[in-house]
Amino acid sequence: MMSVGFRGALLFVVALSAASGARADALNDRLSLSLGTFVLTTDTTVRVDGMGVMGTPLNVEHELGFKNQSSFRIDGYWRFAKRHKIRFMYFDDGRSATHTIDREIVFDGFTYPLNAQLSARLDQTVAEAAYEYGFLRGEHYELAASIGVHDIGFKLALTAVGNSSNLSATRRADANGPLPVLGLHYVWQFTPKLNLDALIQLFQLKVDQFDGNLQEYNASVFYMPWESFGFGAGWNAFVTHVSVDQNSFSGNLYWRYSGLRVYARFSF
Repeated sequence: MMSVGFRGALLFVVALSAASGARADALNDRLSLSLGTFVLTTDTTVRVDGMGVMGTPLNVEHELGFKNQSSFRIDGYWRFAKRHKIRFMYFDDGRSATHTIDREIVFDGFTYPLNAQLSARLDQTVAEAAYEYGFLRGEHYELAASIGVHDIGFKLALTAVGNSSNLSATRRADANGPLPVLGLHYVWQFTPKLNLDALIQLFQLKVDQFDGNLQEYNASVFYMPWESFGFGAGWNAFVTHVSVDQNSFSGNLYWRYSGLRVYARFSF
C-alpha cells in the first residue's frame, strides 16, 4: 500500500509538472524528482571490537539469516543555473532475522556461543547531497563534475533468545557520519524523449583513527513520453570499507549493495 508521504510527494510533483506546461528537457530542466523501488542485493561484513577484545568478522546475510529486500528510494536535483545543480538522494533498508549461529561469535566484547539463537536487527540509511558543475555541454549531452557529502547510517543489534535467553545479552553497534565524495555525472540525450544518465563517485581518506574508501557506480536509461512525466530503469552499485576506532563503533565495516532501480520521473 502506498504510504501517505509517498502519495503526498507524488501529488505535489504531478501538480507542479502540470502547471509548467512545457515538455521537460533533461539538459535544461529546472527541477527533477525520481520516485521508485530499489531492488537491493547486499553483502555486509562487520567486525565490532570490545574493550581490548577483537571481534569476529561476521557476514550478516550468511550468518544471521538476513534476506535481501526492496526499498523505496528518492532521487532528484534542482538546476539553479544553466551549468549548476544541487543533487540529492535517499533510501533506507531495515531488516530483522532470528537465526541459530553455527560458530562462536565475539561481538562488542561479548561471546555468543556455538548454537546460540540470535535475534538481529539491521538498519542502514544512505543520504546524499552534492553540487554539480557542467563543465562540458553540447546540444545532446552534459558532463558535470560533482562534490558532495555521502552520509551512511549503520545500526546492528544482536540479542540472544530462545534456549540462549539465559545469556541475557544485547549488544549494539552504530556507525554513521558524512563522507566527502568527488564524482563525474554524464547525461546524454539519444532523442528528446530517451536519455542516458551515468554517475561515478569515489572517496578515500586515512586520518587519525579513521581509514576508509567508498565507490559508487550508477547508470540508468529514462524515457519521457509525456510533458513532464516518464519512467526509467538502471543499475546502482556501491561499496564502502571503513576501519574506525570510536566510542560508538570500533572495528571494521564492509558494505556492498547493488541492484536494479525502477522509478517514475517528474521533471520540468
